[in-house]
Amino acid sequence: MAESIYDKNVKFLKENCPKVWEQIKEGDFTSEGYKVLPAKKEGLYFIEAENKKMLLHSRYDPLREARIWAETQNLSEIKHVILFGLGLGYHVEALIERQPDLFLYIYEPDRKIFFSTLEHRDWTLFPWERVYLVFEDGGESCDRFVWHVVNLTKKGWTFLSVPSFERCFGDQLRKLKEQFKKTRQAYVESLITNFSFEKEWTVNALRNLPFIMGSSSIFRFKEYFQGCTAVLTASGPSLNEAVPYLRKLKENRNALIAAAGTSVNGLLRHGLIPDMFVSYDPFPNNFKALKPALSESVPLVFGSTINSDVVKNHIGPKAYFILSQDTIFEYLQGGLDKREVIEDAPSIAVVALRLLDRLGVKEVVLAGQDLAFVGDRYYADGIGVIRSESVSNKEKEAAVEVESNCGGKVLTSRSFMRMKESMEQAVRVSNFERVINTSTYGAKIEGTKFMEWNEVMKDLSRRSWDASLIFKEPEPGVVAGLRKMRRKVGKILAEIEEDYVSVRSKAEEFLKLDSGADEAKKKCIFERLLNSVNLMTSQKKFSAFILPMVRNEVHLLKKSLGEIKSMSWEEKRSFVTEDLTRYLNGILTSIIKLKEVLKEWDSAEQGGSSG
Repeated sequence: MAESIYDKNVKFLKENCPKVWEQIKEGDFTSEGYKVLPAKKEGLYFIEAENKKMLLHSRYDPLREARIWAETQNLSEIKHVILFGLGLGYHVEALIERQPDLFLYIYEPDRKIFFSTLEHRDWTLFPWERVYLVFEDGGESCDRFVWHVVNLTKKGWTFLSVPSFERCFGDQLRKLKEQFKKTRQAYVESLITNFSFEKEWTVNALRNLPFIMGSSSIFRFKEYFQGCTAVLTASGPSLNEAVPYLRKLKENRNALIAAAGTSVNGLLRHGLIPDMFVSYDPFPNNFKALKPALSESVPLVFGSTINSDVVKNHIGPKAYFILSQDTIFEYLQGGLDKREVIEDAPSIAVVALRLLDRLGVKEVVLAGQDLAFVGDRYYADGIGVIRSESVSNKEKEAAVEVESNCGGKVLTSRSFMRMKESMEQAVRVSNFERVINTSTYGAKIEGTKFMEWNEVMKDLSRRSWDASLIFKEPEPGVVAGLRKMRRKVGKILAEIEEDYVSVRSKAEEFLKLDSGADEAKKKCIFERLLNSVNLMTSQKKFSAFILPMVRNEVHLLKKSLGEIKSMSWEEKRSFVTEDLTRYLNGILTSIIKLKEVLKEWDSAEQGGSSG
């Protein structure tokens, strides 16, 4: 008995298209709502969307219809097509027939359409090697599809939609386009963030290593936090109202008071000393903003990638925690408990909240966590940030409305919205019994419970916290250990630099070739260049020290590497002179910056010896 088209298709998809099969294997393979019927043109079919009384292809000659449509599309210099709608695949075949080197990213708004075709269309003949296909699944498939495309495509791309799918699935098309717009914006912002931070994170991690070796991990004192209630202060305007209540909590030792970032300045201005303050920002402005608090002997808990001037100038007890952006510590020290690594976030309040959760705190009261323009103000009095504490008219015009804790509406910024979403995610995955928000007019944070301060005070009056937390002094032998670490890091950087020089020389050798050179020789030298890049980047020391410092360069390089096989000679030259050279320049800059940190270590040690 001959194999049916259905069985042939299923077998083929299982064996040759695992990513497609993975999306449909759990389905019931129902094609309810769609009917595949023979077209007038022999051997072709069309799909009728019964529930919408629409045709997804011509009932006469669907392939001719697709070819006419494809001919009207502007594909000049286009290599990547984002296509809304697959159906029977005729439009895809027409596009590739017209331009064979196209790669298509296809979003099918209902997988039942695909199920309906399995008994009629021979999918074994479809150009799957040039297709990335995602089906709408009612979950996160749209987000996943968009992120994949935005992160992969570099240039030469366009968005197309099959006309019948536009009419039949207008809502899904609008959703997809809106998601592309939103994701593209987030993508650009992430590139800007990486550009701003990528060098600072790793340089600070290395620069802070002497301070880390000279202090203890906050997780050594976990017993003091387990099961307690903590008040986490932020720098919003409502912190002013919270101060009298915080003072009573401090006097009665009802809760641990932890200040996030610059909120410590606001507390100190009112004569209130928190039990500790948490900071992580890698930029010099963080030091400028925190300067008033550094001489007040408030215990500091610092993230390992913080601006080193904060730690260097802080007077008093201190402890550290490792941030997810720090790739150096684990490589050099080893044995790091992943549960003691705190994920980075767009707000110190979120980082501090995650830290308290990992330390075993039972419940958290948020004070000053407004994430909105309360009373036309950004911050509480005396915070000391390097910007105006009041909201400008321009900022109000760009603001959006969100729900407040009191049930009304409040204006907020895109930046605050990102922090709010990050805070909500942190609360959602935490082990806290509850998180209380006390900001009456601040933005509502999902997962938190709003309570007035009088109610909070009554509730916390039965709580107590052991106030004997004292960060212990460092172990002896730090200087000798630092000298040994200096030699180890110096050797690592020398080895990385040697690999870099090797790659650079091979790149220069390739660029000396002209277009008339022997093809085999050109291919051999280009492959040697790629192999040397792979050899350098595959080593753990490179991943720990350099890779985090060239994130954007790596990202852009990978986009080009995906097209290497189809590149012409001139495109390969352009790849080496632009993308690879940008990448290598980023590596050289990173090596220089890290070597400068080692010089700072040497100067500090010599200064200490002479003193």
